Amino acid sequence: MYDDPVATYLPELASYPGITVRNLLKHTGGLPDYYDVIDTSQGWPTNADAKVLLGKMAKPVFAPGSRYEYSNPGYDMLAEIVEAASGQNFAAFMQQRIFAPLPAISSPASTSTASRTSTLPRWTGVSRSRPARMSASRPRRSACMQCHPALSTPADRNVRLV
Repeated sequence: MYDDPVATYLPELASYPGITVRNLLKHTGGLPDYYDVIDTSQGWPTNADAKVLLGKMAKPVFAPGSRYEYSNPGYDMLAEIVEAASGQNFAAFMQQRIFAPLPAISSPASTSTASRTSTLPRWTGVSRSRPARMSASRPRRSACMQCHPALSTPADRNVRLV
């Protein structure tokens, strides 16, 4: 899976030959940053909308694997790949496969590029004795935490993997 072309899961990105899932995970894919050209007059687009925009831009910043450059669009597209591969909404997948099995404290998941600026639903109060519940409260986030479809809060650092 890691070495599969991104277009295997996201045909809209067929105009970026050579970019693999591994490239997106390692920030070596060369996807352009579309945040400066996104039309936000009607609100922030979804990751699915951003995927279509990326497909139309069709101009990599650099050849896949040739260099490292941090990529928010890469993370947005990884969430889209999770949805395509699993057949589930990203937030539902994260709850079922990541948050529910672990005693995470408060980790939100989003499928919107708006995660940088808007209030996100977040998973709160998760413990072995209490199931996850959704909260519309806004967690304090560093700039780094605002960039990803899956966010982690400082409380999550207390989670131990056994």
